[in-house]
Amino acid sequence: ICSLTNTVPNAEVNVKSDSPSIDKTVNDAEVEIGQVLTYTITGQVPSTEGYETYTYKVSDTMSTGLTFNQDVTVTFGTTTIEIGGLITYGNNGFVLTFDMDDYQEYKFQEITITYTATVNDEAVVTMGNEYKLEYGNNPEDLETYEPEGPVNVYTCKVTIDKYDGTTNEKLADAKFVLYKLTGDQKLYYKHTSNKVEWVANIGEATVVTTDDTGAAEYPGIQSGTYYVHETEAPDGYNVATEDEQVTVNANSTSVELANGVAKVENNAGAILPGTGGMGTTIFYALGGTLVVAA
Repeated sequence: ICSLTNTVPNAEVNVKSDSPSIDKTVNDAEVEIGQVLTYTITGQVPSTEGYETYTYKVSDTMSTGLTFNQDVTVTFGTTTIEIGGLITYGNNGFVLTFDMDDYQEYKFQEITITYTATVNDEAVVTMGNEYKLEYGNNPEDLETYEPEGPVNVYTCKVTIDKYDGTTNEKLADAKFVLYKLTGDQKLYYKHTSNKVEWVANIGEATVVTTDDTGAAEYPGIQSGTYYVHETEAPDGYNVATEDEQVTVNANSTSVELANGVAKVENNAGAILPGTGGMGTTIFYALGGTLVVAA
């Protein structure tokens, strides 16, 4: 700062310099339960010339649908920085505090902060990740840089709507599996604790059962086309003869696209064997045998 004597000796003099800022990215925007995401925050080591101390504090807080893995690494330029005494973990995130006066050998080099988080069973359609930078030479009165919004990741789910084809009554106790097609192969949804997998064996698939509102769901999947296959109908009803197709799309502006609904109709009564099918062949053979015996 250069102070000059002039006719207005009490004039305010402002520092002409760029304020620090940070940016943040994630390696994948559409996610499944169990997927590990890598986040990267970038900034620049500021010059602290004229200051005896200069605080540079990066904070990050994650959505409850993300589990922070507490694996933060920091590099200044190409040098990895020891952060053991500089980082505090808590509230599903961290606070990383530097006195940049101790790191002036890296002045104006890029700061890179990386860490990972795992998508968990509390995943929702949109999961934000808040972060900010606080900086300045007075630790008690820091300036703050906050981006316009969080870094979001998105997930989808398929919901079943099971109903009576005649009365539209919602039906409980129908059982389903979900699958997707990879070429001609069916891969079935398998949901274990905090993880979604896709398996080739239907016997390993997760079976969901509709509740009293006729609903059941498959959460934590990516955008795509899926198929709902009924394995067991409610008492007194026939199993659906065709699988229901549903397409979901992770989209921050449309919850409906991300929460696809598969409407599955059931009808009561027995289904007779189709004309000309194996069912009638069996009856013909049995009848013929009885005639010959008579």
